Amino acid sequence: MDTIKERRVAKSGIIEEERLFNNLLSSQPLCFNFFGELKNDSVLALRMLQRFYPELTEVRNVIFEFAPKGKYTNDNSAFDVAFEVMAGDKKGLVGIECKYTDAFSLKEYDREEYRGIYNESKNAFLAPYKDFVASRFNQLFRNQLIGEALIQNKECDFVLTGLFCHQNDDIARNTAAEFQNMLRDGKSKFRVITYQDYLETIQQLDISWEL
Repeated sequence: MDTIKERRVAKSGIIEEERLFNNLLSSQPLCFNFFGELKNDSVLALRMLQRFYPELTEVRNVIFEFAPKGKYTNDNSAFDVAFEVMAGDKKGLVGIECKYTDAFSLKEYDREEYRGIYNESKNAFLAPYKDFVASRFNQLFRNQLIGEALIQNKECDFVLTGLFCHQNDDIARNTAAEFQNMLRDGKSKFRVITYQDYLETIQQLDISWEL
């Protein structure tokens, strides 16, 4: 409930309460179930993230349905979960798209704001704009644009993005792998974390028996 209140105050990111509390096949409750513990324990959050991003030195906050106040993409795009982090004296964000039984949106979205952010950060992209706005990559592209806009507007020094999905979701994983190759330094800037990766990492940490 605290997160819902936070999103209402921020007026960014959309949390569908009916879906959250009543549809356990959707990705939104899955996101809370996997990452809720990390919001309450920043040390655990850091130790988990360091297995995937060893350069991180601090987790300052965990935000569900994160969208910047600046609404740079001028739409409802948001990271399902975002970690406000530090890497030394550099301020950053790790933004994750979560998938469970739902597929990537097949609708193509294209706005003037997208092209503006893309052109401003053109060196970050290896593929032409038309490839990114295609339905297959559109959702991941819009998330990437949030990250690039945060850097452009000096809200972050760096942004790392990724996909969180089931290890046997070949469609999501293959789409993400192709998207990764469309980004400059894609393997370091965008990565796929599976449920198995996450659970094995948590279990290898020094955690309480309850957790």
